[in-house]
Amino acid sequence: AYIACGRPLRAPPLMSNATITYLARTTQTRHLANANATIAELLKIFPNASVAQRMTPGGETSFCGQMATFDGATVVLTAHGAHLVPALFAPMNTIILEVMPWDMWDGRGFSYGSSTHYLKDTGVILERVRSVKPLNPPKGQARFSNLPVMVDLAHFRKAAENAKARLAVAGRWESLR
Repeated sequence: AYIACGRPLRAPPLMSNATITYLARTTQTRHLANANATIAELLKIFPNASVAQRMTPGGETSFCGQMATFDGATVVLTAHGAHLVPALFAPMNTIILEVMPWDMWDGRGFSYGSSTHYLKDTGVILERVRSVKPLNPPKGQARFSNLPVMVDLAHFRKAAENAKARLAVAGRWESLR
């Protein structure tokens, strides 16, 4: 894929140059309603990071353009969606924090696990994050609701810290001193 797109295979930046990439939805559907607070939490965990916002690639984006979504990202924050398929080509040790719909959490884990399976041996560090149940969820609404998503910040913090610890084990973490 890299050769076909004329792209070099890149490692994520070192922590001294870490980048948090927020993949915002191109429409108001499933956008992160508390994205600023969520990014603020990430900056507590990754204190030297810069933040970049990119729009999620749509179906009209070329394959090579979709691969570019993950270039230079140390941490990717995004809502659950098909735009994560090109994560297969993300540099090894890229952290992806995927915010899941609230009704996919069964108390032990998430009931839908396709990205967990297809990213398993790629070297990408995937953590799935719960979202908060709306006060009055629409009856009969499909689980892939198009409503705004409110990130569960307590669960998010634990998932981000877990991802950071997994990266340290992988040997890609330099001292934060």
